[in-house]
Amino acid sequence: MKKLIMTFAIVAFLVGGFTINASAQEKVKAKTEQQQKEVNYDKMLDDYETNVDLYIAAYEKSLKADQGDKVGDYSGYLKKAQDLENKLLKDKEKLNRSQADRFQKIQKKLAKALTKK
Repeated sequence: MKKLIMTFAIVAFLVGGFTINASAQEKVKAKTEQQQKEVNYDKMLDDYETNVDLYIAAYEKSLKADQGDKVGDYSGYLKKAQDLENKLLKDKEKLNRSQADRFQKIQKKLAKALTKK
């Protein structure tokens, strides 16, 4: 009888150990997947600012150019910048204070450039 109880206790202990280990592995896997899904807002802000700067440079160059020069080069930069701006606006509450301030600064720079003629 003692052997039966002891065997049952050992089996229960081993099964419990496997269950805890599997559960811990699932938690680590879920956390890793969540980190991969998180958006890198600093990288997104870098891309946004780069496209705004490229747009401004190309637009100002086109304003100085003759009418025969290629004018539409800057529209791609503007479209990409606006796409990134829309994504950032959608997730604005997820930005930290410095990211939000930087975002506003870039928006103001783009707005100022859009009013130039």
